[in-house]
Amino acid sequence: MQSGRVIFLLLMMVLPDNGTRSCPIDVDHSSYCYGDGPYNYGMVAPNLNCTKKLIKNLGLPIEKIDACKNGCMLYWKDNVDLEYCKFYGNTKYKPTKERDTSRKKSYVVLRYLSLTPRLQRLHSSRVTAEHMTWHDKHQTDEGSMCHPSDIEVWKHFDHMYPDFSKEPHNIRLRLYTNGFTPHDQYLHTYLYWPVIIIPYNLSPSMCMSSEYMFLTMVIPDPSNLKYLIDVYLEPLIEELVQLWYVGFRNGQRIHHAGGVDVEGSGSAREARRKRGK
Repeated sequence: MQSGRVIFLLLMMVLPDNGTRSCPIDVDHSSYCYGDGPYNYGMVAPNLNCTKKLIKNLGLPIEKIDACKNGCMLYWKDNVDLEYCKFYGNTKYKPTKERDTSRKKSYVVLRYLSLTPRLQRLHSSRVTAEHMTWHDKHQTDEGSMCHPSDIEVWKHFDHMYPDFSKEPHNIRLRLYTNGFTPHDQYLHTYLYWPVIIIPYNLSPSMCMSSEYMFLTMVIPDPSNLKYLIDVYLEPLIEELVQLWYVGFRNGQRIHHAGGVDVEGSGSAREARRKRGK
């Protein structure tokens, strides 16, 4: 992501100030790189909008999902066109004086970053691919623990799901979430809830570093989410189920991901305990 920002800033420094905000010509923007269109290799995009289209593939897509202001439901999939909560009738959008309906703003917007592309990159990169089987190859003295694969829970999971465990390239995951206030906690009560996925295939020094802690969603909710966090987790749970049963392809090999261990705040643990999970 940092490299994408640097490229973006460099392009902005040399863009002509022609006062336009949209691409003047409807062209295939890959021609900027290969010189087979109106803009030859070495030429910069004519405006900001074209530049954004050129570099959007450098990063990962972010899906914005509207949610009920009380956390009752997501306006997602079959409910994407609803404008009122189907449980309590709360409106989806904030009141506005403008007549332009295209500028409606939702009360709550959940930002979701897909997990699968990042797991694919772990196996595609030469830097990380050779470390994806570290959990299976490392040796630890009896009675000591240096990695989650040394504990009994990991071994119990291997016993319960032998088809998954016999392939060391399959990815073991841990989910973590907690609320935090991005500003002064004494002045602002608004909380954000980041949901982070950590792949445990890697060595301790790698899986505990920030580069391999994958932020999958940011839940903007001022409450403590005691009983409603599963509503916001619907997109992630659906993707995890897909990774478990279908997996993802990397070259000629299909990898699966699973074994999610959940850790969260005290309120989240309390909710799971009351539900008997």
